[in-house]
Amino acid sequence: MSDNQTEFSDLEVMVIDDSKTIRRSAETLLKKAGCEVLTAENGFEALPIISDQHPDILFIDIMMPRLDGYQTCSLVKSNPKFSDIPIIMLSSNDGLFDRAKGRVVGAEEYLTKPFTREDLLGAIRTHLPVTENEAKSQPPSPEVEAEPLAQETESEPLSLQDEAEPLATDTESEPLSLEIESEPLSLDSK
Repeated sequence: MSDNQTEFSDLEVMVIDDSKTIRRSAETLLKKAGCEVLTAENGFEALPIISDQHPDILFIDIMMPRLDGYQTCSLVKSNPKFSDIPIIMLSSNDGLFDRAKGRVVGAEEYLTKPFTREDLLGAIRTHLPVTENEAKSQPPSPEVEAEPLAQETESEPLSLQDEAEPLATDTESEPLSLEIESEPLSLDSK
C-alpha cells in the first residue's frame, strides 16, 4: 500500500522482544508501511540504541531476560531526554494487572500478542498522529494557527525549549542509566 509507505516514511520504530520471530514479524510489517525499524533482544541491549538513535516510538515486550519491559519502560520514561517517546507494551497475557503495571511505569498502550499489522500501525497513528512528512507537506492554515496560539501561548515555549535544548546539547553526553541493576543480588539464603 503506497499510502502507508508515505504515511510512515522517515519514522523510526524500535521493537524490543526476546523472541526472534516476534522481532522479525514486527520488523517486516513495519518496513512494508515505510518505517525504519530498529530491534533489540532485551532492554539491556536496547538502552544504548535508544540513547544513540532516539526512535520515534517503542514496542517493548514485557517478559525478557536481563532487563524486562517494565524496567526498560521505567528507565526510558524517567530520563527527561527520552520521556516523550511513546511506549507500547507487548505481552502474551491480556491481564488487568499487566495493563495496570504498564501504565504505572509510563506505557501509553498495551498490545496483546499475536498482534496484527493494523494493531501496530494503529498504535503509531494514535501516539504519533502527525508524522514528519505530513507536517512538512501541509502548509499551515491561518485558522489552525490562530486558535492554538490564543489557547496555548503559555505552554508552547516550554515544550519547544524542553525538546530542543536537551537534544542539541546533551544527547551524546548522557547515556540512559541502568541504576535499576546497581544493587548486587544475593544468592545466600542465610
